[in-house]
Amino acid sequence: TGWSYFLLVQNYFYRVPLLAHLWSIAIEEHFYLVYPILLWFICSIRKEEEARRNLLMKVCIALITLSVAFRYFIFDPDFVFRTVNKRMVLFQTTPYRIDALMFGCLLKVIEPYIYKISRSMWQVLPLFCCLTGLLIYVKFIRDGFYLGGWISYVYAYVAAGLLMVSALMGFRPLTCFSEAKVVRWVGRKSYGIYLWHYPMIFLFFKLSFKVGALAAIFIYVGACIFVGALTTDTLEKYFLGLRRRVAP
Repeated sequence: TGWSYFLLVQNYFYRVPLLAHLWSIAIEEHFYLVYPILLWFICSIRKEEEARRNLLMKVCIALITLSVAFRYFIFDPDFVFRTVNKRMVLFQTTPYRIDALMFGCLLKVIEPYIYKISRSMWQVLPLFCCLTGLLIYVKFIRDGFYLGGWISYVYAYVAAGLLMVSALMGFRPLTCFSEAKVVRWVGRKSYGIYLWHYPMIFLFFKLSFKVGALAAIFIYVGACIFVGALTTDTLEKYFLGLRRRVAP
């Protein structure tokens, strides 16, 4: 089991319970390894910037479509955590979930086209994107997997993408929110918080029986933020500094 974490393939094998959430880290690393190669290949066969952008946009759309189609054809609504050979958790494998990362790439690719939208559309489009994104988020949070697991993931990142586009177009409430000091602070600590949120569940699960569910949730969230911020400012800061010294 341990070797899969060193090779970054833990999303294809049985995982240590306390580290079960790190399957997503493996998908990120697979993306970081493959995406630069994809960019190099596109740049090698297309010399014009516009041609490169158009081809990359088509590739992103194709990969998103394939990933969503893969989920659609193999998703079992009665048993989300379906396994293959009792080892591989299918819905945590890279082909199953790569569409979210590719959607983020697609947003970056189409960013110049967003700025070319007519000024008349700029009067209504930011508000439309914001309201639509919020409505999709509400539906996703309310219904969750009842929507069908193959499409619920799409709702999650499309909602986030719409809010990002709205902020990019200068929608004041979203830009004020994103520029708030507390939001930026949480954003800088978010990776550490994510790493600790799952192990902390095991520590605080029994607390809910003693202080009540609502109080336990607040204590749990506060503890995750505290520990995540602490490790960000100590361990993460140290290793990032070490990386800069080793590979400046």
